[in-house]
Amino acid sequence: MVRVDRTWRIARVAEETPNHKRVCLADSMQLVWYENDSIHKLYRRVNTQFDSLEQMQEKSTEAKANATSTDQQASDHPEWNDGDKKYVEWSPAFVHTRAGKECGERAMRGGDPCEVISVKGNKAQVHFPRSNQIETIDMNELQPYTYGRSTKCTVRVQQLRDRRELMSNEWMRKMNQLLLQDIFAHAPLRQKLSQLSMEEDKPGISFIMGISPNTGIPYACMNIPEIARLWWFLREQFMLHDRSKIKGNKLTNIRVTINSADCKETRRTRDLGSAIHISGGTHVGGEWQKKEPEEREMQTWGKWTAVDRRDLHSVSEKFGQSWGLTFFSDFKCRYTQPYAVPMMDTVASGVLLEPEQETKGSTYRTHEETKTEVKHTDKKYPPWQGCPVDQHGRPLPRQSNQEGHEGKWRVKAPTQEELEATCKKIGVLDNPKLDREQQELLKQCVQYCWGMFDATLRPVESEPVGIQFLDPKQQPIKMQPYRTNAPKLAFLR
Repeated sequence: MVRVDRTWRIARVAEETPNHKRVCLADSMQLVWYENDSIHKLYRRVNTQFDSLEQMQEKSTEAKANATSTDQQASDHPEWNDGDKKYVEWSPAFVHTRAGKECGERAMRGGDPCEVISVKGNKAQVHFPRSNQIETIDMNELQPYTYGRSTKCTVRVQQLRDRRELMSNEWMRKMNQLLLQDIFAHAPLRQKLSQLSMEEDKPGISFIMGISPNTGIPYACMNIPEIARLWWFLREQFMLHDRSKIKGNKLTNIRVTINSADCKETRRTRDLGSAIHISGGTHVGGEWQKKEPEEREMQTWGKWTAVDRRDLHSVSEKFGQSWGLTFFSDFKCRYTQPYAVPMMDTVASGVLLEPEQETKGSTYRTHEETKTEVKHTDKKYPPWQGCPVDQHGRPLPRQSNQEGHEGKWRVKAPTQEELEATCKKIGVLDNPKLDREQQELLKQCVQYCWGMFDATLRPVESEPVGIQFLDPKQQPIKMQPYRTNAPKLAFLR
């Protein structure tokens, strides 16, 4: 077995050298080179992240302790037992919350158990789980829930046992903080993300993390620090569900909804395979309603649920604060499936890494408009200093070492009209950032380098390059020389 993404996986040795071995991973069928010390004999720690058997035993002891704690909690809450006369089928978001009258707590009105969804002033919106009714009542009518004062349950619906594992309370609280507090409660960020949301989501928001089907690279929203932190927290669960697909399509995207009001029926025809959905928050409702091939309602609060979004589906109406996550694979991103996670890591890392302190040298760029002295390395400045000048006081054009037969490559001085037209074309005369002195200096520069602007084709002053063609009569095509040297004169614009 070898370690793959911090987890021990089964592998088969395919090739070996004195110091390395090439193994074939059983889950992905990839061939990977490992050092001999990184390959271990198959043991009970396979498919776990434990480094030793002692850690595995300690974790097992903690699991037993947690199970005992859960049994103790169940004994403290007899209303959880469906055979109890005062049985209460609390909503998933309120099962483990404390008794009280504040938002997210369990209360009762006259002995009838209820769940406090929201509180505004002296009014509270509550949900009665036995009758499945939502009402707005006065705070004075509420009392913290107690088993002794609770009324008996008269109507009971037989529920099928759900064997899906519920995420821990710590994990759910962390998600509430990342989504409801860090993102939704941040007004500038919420306003920015609302522009990416659908109309039916408002007043809530929704956005997609992962690979963009239009560009093939991660969405720009993953540059936002709050969303980058969300990705790093979800990465382990994303990888866990991605590795569960030994064959088939890998996950490429994550759809995030926060307090979304979208309840319309829809289908996502671009999905490849099944998606993974989970919901959370302090709310009532929000169940996943499957419309075809048969109608079915699935409880997704705190539980990862495999759903097929290609079938007609909807989400029931929600009351309270809620969020939802959906891992899926987009058809248009199918070629980026092997690289989706590394690309998202790269974008998120660029945001969260602290930038190094920039050491400013003798020359550096700033956003301030400052005037600095120009330091020249030439022996003389300007280069045409001491050269012959024309009647206007401007230097004559610089001549090449090769003037050709009868001076056909000699550079002739431009006329006043040619010089003015060229300087206007390259943005010297109409440039408001240049004063007259600077314009005159650039005119002298253009006239001194006039060989770059006239229409004469001259040889390049460099080592000769030999060109050999299959046809001895073939000659290279002579291209028209450039009239303006854009790279060198771009700073003039």
